[in-house]
Amino acid sequence: MTVIIDNIGIRLKAIVLLRAGNEKLTEDSITKEASLANDLCLDTSEDGGESNLLLMDIEKEFDIKISLADDTFDNIATFGELLSYVTRKVEEK
Repeated sequence: MTVIIDNIGIRLKAIVLLRAGNEKLTEDSITKEASLANDLCLDTSEDGGESNLLLMDIEKEFDIKISLADDTFDNIATFGELLSYVTRKVEEK
């Protein structure tokens, strides 16, 4: 199980690095406690264009479907919460 989470985490970090609005961001600075909005400069609002690209990249990379109507996704504030959400979606496939 840990290997699966580590693999998902590495792939998810690569997507975040691609979409983050923080040019100084490194893979090491993406911790489970990192705020998507404040630390990673990701616009996670439903109408944020960057969030749509982030969602599409995650869906494509992990072959999952994320609904913007999903209340759980709306409440994700940190990278760790995003990792848990994506891991759960992958396991549900």
